[in-house]
Amino acid sequence: MAAPEDPLSRRFRPVRFLAGALLLGAVFILAIAALVVFVLTGGRGLAPAQGPVPVVTVVSAFVALAAALLAAFLPGVLTRATQRRLAAAPPAKAADADGLLAVRHTALVLSLVLLEGATVLGAVAYMLEAHALALAVVVGAVLMMLLRFPTEARVRAWLNRELGRLAARRLGRPSPAA
Repeated sequence: MAAPEDPLSRRFRPVRFLAGALLLGAVFILAIAALVVFVLTGGRGLAPAQGPVPVVTVVSAFVALAAALLAAFLPGVLTRATQRRLAAAPPAKAADADGLLAVRHTALVLSLVLLEGATVLGAVAYMLEAHALALAVVVGAVLMMLLRFPTEARVRAWLNRELGRLAARRLGRPSPAA
């Protein structure tokens, strides 16, 4: 009898491809913003701030902060909701792993999309106002995307940890510490 296919190997490649595409898009928008500011406008920006406060840059910083917070907390919220749903069903390792991987990948893509949105807004702010804070927003969001990039080892470790938590939840015990 053949062993069942590993759910991680079946789903890992497309999600990594999508994460890479989102990351590449963020890097490209950063490169475009740098090209506009340093080459086309001589370091001034397309519409420099008229007052002491670069409004678009400040707005982009707040949006980036909100995106970073959502990207940090959204995966946990979605995972806990999925664990509650799976814990109510009869144990089935393959179905459990599939359900957990589905929520992991969905949460990852949502997190990366939020961060890429912050990157785009920060890049627009940088192109307009050429303020260092806007550039920091873009670079920070790209770095956060890099830190979230799904490697097979990270996803496998996460899946094993969450399967353990799910088993503990089914037994009515507190789940192991993170």
